Amino acid sequence: MRNAFVVTSRKIAEFDEYKHPLLHHLCTVTVYHWDLKTRELAVKALRELAPLSPAYVRTHLLPGIVANVASPFLAVRHGAITAVAAIAETIAVELVSHTDASKMVLDVADSIPARYIEDFGASLTLAALTTYMGSLSRAGWSIGEAQGKYFALFELAFITCKTVDDIVVDFTSFVDACNLTPDQRLRIVKHTQVASSGTSRESFVLAVGALEKPSDLELLCSLVAEGTTVEIRRNAAAALGQFCTRAR
Repeated sequence: MRNAFVVTSRKIAEFDEYKHPLLHHLCTVTVYHWDLKTRELAVKALRELAPLSPAYVRTHLLPGIVANVASPFLAVRHGAITAVAAIAETIAVELVSHTDASKMVLDVADSIPARYIEDFGASLTLAALTTYMGSLSRAGWSIGEAQGKYFALFELAFITCKTVDDIVVDFTSFVDACNLTPDQRLRIVKHTQVASSGTSRESFVLAVGALEKPSDLELLCSLVAEGTTVEIRRNAAAALGQFCTRAR
């Protein structure tokens, strides 16, 4: 199925008569599919196809996708947020030169009602938002005063989501693009303490790998040797590897 979505669709979309119909179907139907894996494949295909016709995506498809980022339906909301992420990262040059499109992209996080990141479906919504924030970071979008809000969303995602490998990747991109304040760095480190974050401690141990201070290296080394659970020691080792790779 992956080849059909990502590889074959790219080849077919190179023909002008199929390019826009394929993009339209992806952005109006498939990214909202009830099955998570199908949505993820649709967004991967969108990353391949959007650069083939950036103006069409901006004018004809982006407004409809953005209109669904706060949908009450979880699958629709998740698909819309991750689709905006794909578009924002792959055709950033096209979008930033148009004020209306830039505003649509940058307003996504503010459009999400608080209940969607606190109640049922919060994990999936937060995971989508971290994908969105990571995409903006990698594409060099200027987020300005939204930095604090984005950090808070990453923090909540590490607390809420059970699987955080992809979140760590996006958080690392965010750290690289938007320097953390000393207080934000301290918050990440404090979350690795049992008394501060309980069962989410293991997730924040992975997040420390995105930091770059010598004290963070010392913390990871101590957790590798003396972590109280297998998960903490394993995550500390993985984070240590990431830390050393980034320090080269």
